[in-house]
Amino acid sequence: MNPLVPTFADGAVTAVALAATIFTLVALVSWLRNSRMLGLHQFGWLAAIVLVPILGPAAWFAVGRPSQVATAGLDSEGKPAN
Repeated sequence: MNPLVPTFADGAVTAVALAATIFTLVALVSWLRNSRMLGLHQFGWLAAIVLVPILGPAAWFAVGRPSQVATAGLDSEGKPAN
């Protein structure tokens, strides 16, 4: 603890950092479970999630992750199910 920083501010910064870390870890697990991307697209999302705090994981959940509707009717390899 820094004696020049109030305890509340120190705790708030720690809570925000912990929340951002958890958010990033959840995005990484989601990214790992997504097997539909290949090549540079996949590693571009990895870089965004890891290197751009909060905005990278938020972008992944907003636009990067395939939706349930888009993957409905596909098998585990992304091919149309018969």
